[in-house]
Amino acid sequence: MIQLKEISSPIPLLQPVTVASKSSQPSS
Repeated sequence: MIQLKEISSPIPLLQPVTVASKSSQPSS
């Protein structure tokens, strides 16, 4: 259960980061 939580933690954190980076790239 700990392993699953650890993986689920970075996944949602990376998701918004990737979306912001993608939106910033074309925006520039």
